[in-house]
Amino acid sequence: MRASDFRRMRANYAQNIAPLEERVINMQNNVLQMQAQDLAFKRAQIGWEKEKMDLDLRKQYNDPDALNRIGEMLETDKSPLEQREDILAFGRENPQLLQHNPAFATAYRTGLQQTETRAKIKDKEEAPKKAARASTANMLIQSKTPEGVDAGTRLYAGELTLDEGNMILKEIQAQDLRLAKSQKEVKEGKDRLARTFARLNRPQEVDVKDTAEYQEADATERQSLDAAFAKRGGKKYKNEYRVQLATDLMYYTDGHLDGRKITLEEALNLPDLELYKLTGAAARQQESYLRGEVKLGDTVLTPQEVEQGEAWNQGVIPQTTR
Repeated sequence: MRASDFRRMRANYAQNIAPLEERVINMQNNVLQMQAQDLAFKRAQIGWEKEKMDLDLRKQYNDPDALNRIGEMLETDKSPLEQREDILAFGRENPQLLQHNPAFATAYRTGLQQTETRAKIKDKEEAPKKAARASTANMLIQSKTPEGVDAGTRLYAGELTLDEGNMILKEIQAQDLRLAKSQKEVKEGKDRLARTFARLNRPQEVDVKDTAEYQEADATERQSLDAAFAKRGGKKYKNEYRVQLATDLMYYTDGHLDGRKITLEEALNLPDLELYKLTGAAARQQESYLRGEVKLGDTVLTPQEVEQGEAWNQGVIPQTTR
């Protein structure tokens, strides 16, 4: 193509075609602007209608009593977790209020936050009590007594208060102490009886002729000592042995003899053989008491009971003579 033809074509485009293209572009831009304005209008119209609808719904669901209901739930005596469940249930029952009543939605969220905060505070405050409850319940169960296992289980389940559980635990512990004390006393009593029976089976006797009193006496006094010796059954015990017998007699009878209270001195003044027999009978009755064969009130001794041969029949006192 010649240069002159090319210049002519460019001149024709610039004069005739380019202005047409520019007008088309302007028209397209105007159409787009109109479409945008129309869309904006429609959006504004939809937004206004939605806002109007929301306003109508807010008016429809404007319920001051619902706000008061949230407050009432927070003021009950229920636990924070129970209050939370009540508020959640109320929200599930009234979804329209949550959606269309901003004040109610705010009160609802605030109420839930308060119950959560209260629950944390309560858990922190009750942590020591829960630990004490668990400790007491565990000790009750470990007691392995029927009442302890029952009380511990009920305490874990919340059917007993901590104070009630502690009272039962103290009673069980007191019973254990009484049992231990009783067992200790029985053992000590049996040990003492064994020592008493050993003494009774090995009397520590002396011949009246070997006493300093007899050796220092004249013939007439010796006759009196021989008569007294025979009257006592031909027995005379060493002084320390008599003290042991008298001490045991006072211990087993609590100092009561023949329906009256006696002293250790009076027990020591008893004739040798009578003191021996009384101590043996008292020891045998104490042994029967420890076995549960007689009551404590039945262990009062009288000389008549001993003379009737009860001690001999039980085989406590050896039937021997010098």
